Amino acid sequence: MPKEVVVLFGLIISAGTFISLTYMVLGFFKGRHAPVPDSGLQQQLDDMRERLESAEERLDFAERLLAKQRDAERLPGRP
Repeated sequence: MPKEVVVLFGLIISAGTFISLTYMVLGFFKGRHAPVPDSGLQQQLDDMRERLESAEERLDFAERLLAKQRDAERLPGRP
């Protein structure tokens, strides 16, 4: 990778970090805090998390079944 690209990438990362940290520090000193979500929104978020976990479990199960099927279809002695 050319040296100029690495330097440019480093400058971009540094600038983004500086801007993010500045925003967080200013927000802290101004007394800004992250908004507390209302209970309805929090409940929706919890429901979505549960649905995602359930989908991940089903996907893992399906992957295991497919892997077993592939192993059974292979001929003995061949990779």
